[in-house]
Amino acid sequence: GLANANPRTLFVNSAGNLGAGPDQVGAPGAGYNDLTVAALGANPTYNLPSSFSSGGPNDYADPFNGAFDNARQVVDIAAPGQQLSLAYYGGETGGT
Repeated sequence: GLANANPRTLFVNSAGNLGAGPDQVGAPGAGYNDLTVAALGANPTYNLPSSFSSGGPNDYADPFNGAFDNARQVVDIAAPGQQLSLAYYGGETGGT
C-alpha cells in the first residue's frame, strides 16, 4: 500500500472497532510502517481498552522467517476514546 511506497512517512491509523481477540486489527492498522491507535474506555480513569476497540495479536509473516500465528502485537498506543468531555465556547452571550 501507500506506506510501503513511502517508507519515510509515518502513517497513523485506528485499530478499528471489532473488539479484542486474535487478528481483529485489519488494514490499514495491521500494516507495517505505521502507528496504530486503540481506544480507552471511561471506566472512569481510562485505564482499560474500550470494549469495541480492536486489539490482540495478529498473524505475522515475512519472506525470510516464514509465518507465525498470533505473533505480532499491532496496537502501538492507546488514548481515551469514549465518553469524552470537551470545552465549548458559545460566544459572548452563550448562544450559538
